[in-house]
Amino acid sequence: MGIWLWVVPEKFKDSTGREFTVVLMDSEGIDAVSSKQSDDHRIFTLLVLLSSIMIYNSAGVPNRSDLEGLDFIVKLSDRIQLHTKQQPTDDQHFYEAFPYFVWLLRDVMLYPPTGCKTFKDYFIKYLLNCEAEGNTEKARKTAESILKYFSGFDAFSLPPPAYDPKVIRNLNDEKVKSQVNPAFLKETEDFKAVLHSKLSPKKSINKGEFVTGEALAALIQLFVEALNTPGAIPNVQNAWDTFVQTKCSEVLADALKVYEKEMTSLVANKIPCEADLLRSAHDNAMQKCLEMFRNETFSFSIKSVDKYLKKLTVSNGALSNYLNHN
Repeated sequence: MGIWLWVVPEKFKDSTGREFTVVLMDSEGIDAVSSKQSDDHRIFTLLVLLSSIMIYNSAGVPNRSDLEGLDFIVKLSDRIQLHTKQQPTDDQHFYEAFPYFVWLLRDVMLYPPTGCKTFKDYFIKYLLNCEAEGNTEKARKTAESILKYFSGFDAFSLPPPAYDPKVIRNLNDEKVKSQVNPAFLKETEDFKAVLHSKLSPKKSINKGEFVTGEALAALIQLFVEALNTPGAIPNVQNAWDTFVQTKCSEVLADALKVYEKEMTSLVANKIPCEADLLRSAHDNAMQKCLEMFRNETFSFSIKSVDKYLKKLTVSNGALSNYLNHN
């Protein structure tokens, strides 16, 4: 039991033209034969924390009994802390950090029920309708949590890829391509097109900041450590702040090295020198180190990097330090 990751080679762009990379994460289903329930729930929690879109797939059209089996979603409020200081209304704001939830129905041979144009209509009108008749308390809480916690909801269905088991086992084999259900191929392409329209950079808990590949690696380590520590709860704000502080501190140190290198190349063997020459060299070196700092922290807001920028620029600290050592 685990998570498999694959970086999609193709580059994508959001509505603003910003380029981003898609990382696919795949895990065995909840209650897989070889898994333990505690591992299932921790892996599901980790995927929720890391994803911008979560695809939950199940065979056939689910009913209320299937919904009751997803009560682990209700328990996310006990397994995830949103802010550094736990607040009573944390779960009311989960949608700010949680992914878009897509329920994919596999091997569906039925049409949506009467009165429903799509299976999303079926979910909203019946399965996830907390006021629907016959809903148990367990199913009602699960439905409520899915709609409240996640940033959005959608549902799609795919017909069987084939009716011959041999074809299903060898779907990637060119020899059986002609035997694959044409409806399955069409619906799969339609599903991919819809997903493509929903793709966007993973946002952080801080407004205006998003998760880079480096940030993803750091968050995985921080969240896994919390999930594997008895009594600990992954904290979204704390994990992000830890990454930002570590990254900015490292970039600040590197930027100061850039400054020192530039100053050395501009005024080496010229000190003592005229103040104008020193000031000009300082301005040029500072411009380069600020450019380097901003390039490395582009995914952070001004609020997050402001104190580090001040350490670079306030009171000519970098210049004074350089002169003291040279």
